[in-house]
Amino acid sequence: MGLVLLAMLCFLPVWDSIDMLRNLNYAFWGPPGLPLTIISVSGVILVFFFCTAEAFFNRWRNEIHTAPSLVVMSSLFVMLLGLVLVLVSLPLTHKTLTLHNEIAYECGVSEATRPVAVHYADLLRVRQMPECAAEASVEACRGYREEPIITRYLKDMENEFQCSGFCYNAPRTNVTNTNILGRQIATSGDKGFSTGTIIRSPPTLFSLSNFQASCDGAAARNLINFAQDTGNEMWYVGVTLISLSVVMNFWEWTFRLAK
Repeated sequence: MGLVLLAMLCFLPVWDSIDMLRNLNYAFWGPPGLPLTIISVSGVILVFFFCTAEAFFNRWRNEIHTAPSLVVMSSLFVMLLGLVLVLVSLPLTHKTLTLHNEIAYECGVSEATRPVAVHYADLLRVRQMPECAAEASVEACRGYREEPIITRYLKDMENEFQCSGFCYNAPRTNVTNTNILGRQIATSGDKGFSTGTIIRSPPTLFSLSNFQASCDGAAARNLINFAQDTGNEMWYVGVTLISLSVVMNFWEWTFRLAK
């Protein structure tokens, strides 16, 4: 029963860790060691608890098979799991925030984003050639060069988030008609007409959909909404488990005093 209850406590952080490893953005940008630490330590805790419980009931003398002893043993493993979650959540939250800021505010300049921005710029130059514009994908164009990890990431981003462009600095043009495709950042006027600046989105690389959303913006939002929320959740679960362990030990202490 104790093993089942402990496994239930480990289930949520392990599930979140697997989700992080499967997430498109975290798998590309984030350190895999943090979720892998949660998964491996949770497994070690379960195995160690099983061995300790087996020794407690089958090897040690019957005099120690008391409720306070069980409480102390259980609270030890609960606190250990809570400490691991708290210690992992802190660097996870910090790293996620750092990556978000680099993508959102230093895209193409920071060390982490520069290789992706450079490779995207190379693919965009190929895509904008007249003979490539009508192709279904840049992969069919002459001059296409693949960087397996980065190319796969850009392709998956475009398909999943329906976006285009990564660290793309678009030329701005003044327009007077709202029917021109693009991102309008300033408008004025009435009767269906507008004047302002339009940022034209680049063509999509792996389809002819020509989405208007920015892929680097989608990546930054996904990181902050998913990975940082997961880190905060681990923090709260860890603090709750540590508090539960303290309450269990306090109950055991008051039991001894009453006895």
